[in-house]
Amino acid sequence: MASRRECIRVTCESLCFLNHNDDSYKAILENFSKGGALVKVGNLLTNELVVGAKVYLTIYSKNLNPVKHSPGKVVWINSYDVGIQF
Repeated sequence: MASRRECIRVTCESLCFLNHNDDSYKAILENFSKGGALVKVGNLLTNELVVGAKVYLTIYSKNLNPVKHSPGKVVWINSYDVGIQF
């Protein structure tokens, strides 16, 4: 079975913050690609974060300044994870 993804995903497990409106969720950036990201948030989500919501990721990594990624769109949510499309 072929993968639906067109972009190579990179595993990273970096600290990040998922920002939506005035809410900021401390999370782990599990993996990312040119086209999207998987973010682990635990069970901290509110009802305001829904599929289609515009979000920003601020990514922290050793020896680098925090990077705020361009806006993404939530494409799926479960109890502990958020799928984001760039």
